[in-house]
Amino acid sequence: MVPRSPDRIADPAIDGEYVEPNVTVSGNVPAGNPITTTVQQGRKRTTIQAQVASFQGPIPPPELLREYNEIVPNGADRIMKMAEAQSAHRIELESIVIKGDDRRADRGLYTGFTIGIVMLALSFVLVMYGHDWAGTVFGTIDLLGLIGIFVYGRNVKMKELQRRDAKNQAVRRK
Repeated sequence: MVPRSPDRIADPAIDGEYVEPNVTVSGNVPAGNPITTTVQQGRKRTTIQAQVASFQGPIPPPELLREYNEIVPNGADRIMKMAEAQSAHRIELESIVIKGDDRRADRGLYTGFTIGIVMLALSFVLVMYGHDWAGTVFGTIDLLGLIGIFVYGRNVKMKELQRRDAKNQAVRRK
């Protein structure tokens, strides 16, 4: 690459070719012609205008819906039906996931309760048959384990609620 002299600047629009800093092209580019070429002081300068439009969600803005209707018969109606079907599908999937999570949580509680009761009954049987030391240790381990699981579960739930609250507050600030 050619070294830059202090009175010239590189213009990325013309692949880094050096141009005089005081030679500028100003004004608006016509809407119908996004590429314009201007000659000033013996130099050719090309200006390229790019326009970007975006939208979020399944439904485009009304202007685009009108254009779809012009191109495809009932295009806007078809897009709206597609968005409604997608929304209904997503709601159904979320409902299935939530119900599955609830069932899994319930099964976990029932299983934990059953294991806890069986272990307490076993420790009671051990004490009744003269194994006082083993029954006491077994029952203590069972109770400490159950208490630990509930305390751990509560802490995890509290941390999740705090994380969600912080996320919601950050979204509200924006």
